[in-house]
Amino acid sequence: MNVVYMGTPDFAVPALRALHSSKHTALAVVTGLDKPSGRGRKLQPTPVRLVAEELSLEVLTPGSLKDSGFIVRLREIGADLFAVIAFRILPEAVFTLPKHGSINIHASLLPKYRGAAPIQRALMNGESESGLSAFLLEKSVDTGGIIAQLPESIRPDDTYSSLAARMSHLAAGFLVETIDAIESGSATPIKQDETQAIPAAGRRAHAGKPERNRK
Repeated sequence: MNVVYMGTPDFAVPALRALHSSKHTALAVVTGLDKPSGRGRKLQPTPVRLVAEELSLEVLTPGSLKDSGFIVRLREIGADLFAVIAFRILPEAVFTLPKHGSINIHASLLPKYRGAAPIQRALMNGESESGLSAFLLEKSVDTGGIIAQLPESIRPDDTYSSLAARMSHLAAGFLVETIDAIESGSATPIKQDETQAIPAAGRRAHAGKPERNRK
């Protein structure tokens, strides 16, 4: 399956590498703009951009996801699917482009902890379990039909860093398995139970979905 991958922070790097090594084809990568860092405020590329360039993949860094030139380029690329991890909320004009739509890997067992800080909120609330959800993008954030979920226990000594690192690496294989299911036609999205929804508002930094904006 031909895929455009969208992500920005370290959390999204293992999944990009896994996609590139799989039978599927990463046609291009969409990531955030370079940002000033350090004492000299020198512009630094995102972790995902660094890896995409290492893998010789086309990189798109739109200032606005509604930019007409960006949308035209995505249409030209002609992907079967957009795969999103730790990126921004995609406008409908973008996430509806591929024939198989767009999927997101979110760092919680949806509908629990929808929003920008699912890992942090699970830890703050003393949860014993978290996990990953693969779902189809819709207009409302984190509400689309769930394709698959992967539970992960929260250990007594887990910090944000340890849990995020573990889930980041789990997301790699989980993404490829989800794309496999979509390609084979075995993926059957299930509507989320709105009565079980819990928000995870918060500024996204390096979490399971930093820089939130997808859908």
